[in-house]
Amino acid sequence: MTGKHRFYMACDDWCKLKFGKTAGSTKDPETLLSVNSYSNGERYYYRNDGRKRITDWIDLVKGQNYYLETDTQNYNWDSSYTLSVEIQQTAIAKHHNAMKQIQKLSVGGESVLETTEMIITNKDDGKYRLVFKNPKTFARTITDEIKADASCSTLKNAINKYYRYNSEVKSWTDCTRTSLDAAGKETTSSKDTVSYKYRWNIRRHIDGKSTNGAVQVLKSTTKASIKINMPETIGKLSGKPMTGKFVVKCFDENGAYSESAPIPICSSDHTIERSIGEHCS
Repeated sequence: MTGKHRFYMACDDWCKLKFGKTAGSTKDPETLLSVNSYSNGERYYYRNDGRKRITDWIDLVKGQNYYLETDTQNYNWDSSYTLSVEIQQTAIAKHHNAMKQIQKLSVGGESVLETTEMIITNKDDGKYRLVFKNPKTFARTITDEIKADASCSTLKNAINKYYRYNSEVKSWTDCTRTSLDAAGKETTSSKDTVSYKYRWNIRRHIDGKSTNGAVQVLKSTTKASIKINMPETIGKLSGKPMTGKFVVKCFDENGAYSESAPIPICSSDHTIERSIGEHCS
């Protein structure tokens, strides 16, 4: 068909697409795509990793021959290569190109992540340490020194020593810092700020059991008042983690469908996209 065409290419691990835009000629084909991407699923053309897997539109003429060359290599483990072509045209009935759409997939229920609160009043340039106690082993973890007016980024770097490497948790943390005035109300004025309220949470669910037996404060040089409010005190114990698997069914306009392999409920975006790309046609 005369008109604009473009090619889609995906592979595991490396591939290249060369194309001769001059009809009937095999000389000097242009490299349109070159992809080096391990763990990439079949037909995974839209992976968001900065690599180009879709060519620009190319004008081609019906009945003419065009030179096309592909190369692919597999380094180890999974191996795949797929190449597809799209024709720019008015939608054709009963053709998959006539059914383009974007769907949002969400899996989950109410999400409550374990959150701990710390309020520092009359902050200064002094420093302190936090002591975490593992509720199962009773082992203690002491952070490096933290400034009383530290940013959330600095605080996270310190407390991740416990959360990230504790065998009972194994999670990074998120943090917010809110400025409070003398009345305990939120303020954006640095002049009126007398306290900081920090809240940090772990990034995964742990079935409603606190990851801390206790959090203690060891003051080094700060004279600020530091209060810790545990998750059970502020009603922020973790919700139960989701379990099980699901499948995605892809229907055509006639009601026929294909479906993905079972996908674990807590899979990453990459795993879900890859499964849909490999099994839904």
